Amino acid sequence: MGHPARFLGLVLLAACCALATEERDPIVVNGENACGQVWVNLSLTGLRLDETYVPMVIAVYNRAKGQATVTRDSFRLIGADGREVHVPGVKELRQAYDKLTMDRRMVSTAGIPFGTWLRRSRTVPSNFFPGMGSSGGGTTIDHVSMPPMFGMVDLVYFERPKGLALGQPVVLEVKPEGWEESIRLQIRVKP
Repeated sequence: MGHPARFLGLVLLAACCALATEERDPIVVNGENACGQVWVNLSLTGLRLDETYVPMVIAVYNRAKGQATVTRDSFRLIGADGREVHVPGVKELRQAYDKLTMDRRMVSTAGIPFGTWLRRSRTVPSNFFPGMGSSGGGTTIDHVSMPPMFGMVDLVYFERPKGLALGQPVVLEVKPEGWEESIRLQIRVKP
């Protein structure tokens, strides 16, 4: 194969890969701005679309010059109808949702650089929805202060917004206290 033919073959291969990537819905979606970066792993979300509450594994990394504080109010899920839903309290979730323990066992941080943060000691503890059965795991940590260049990962729940269905777009907005602007991620859940 001559040099021009090899080049054309590489161009076609790259175009096919780009089309394949464009058509599939990712399980992990991320976004960033000058203040930080956000990842969301939707693998568990796709299994719970028929429930009153939907789980998402969300990671937040602080790149701001100062401290950022993540609370329940830092997260909003905006449905197809424009209605915003927030993160419920622990008591509210436990009364209306019976899969918390199972969800905690199924959590995946795949696609989130959590291992790198752990190795560099760059994580802060969070526990928005603690499990009931583990020692020390029952403590709620939903006021998470992150110095610059630190991150957190947690299982976060939202009341299922109207219109959340396979392939339908919704928006996750994350804005910790201390960030000048939010990060908005358009997400599409796949099974």
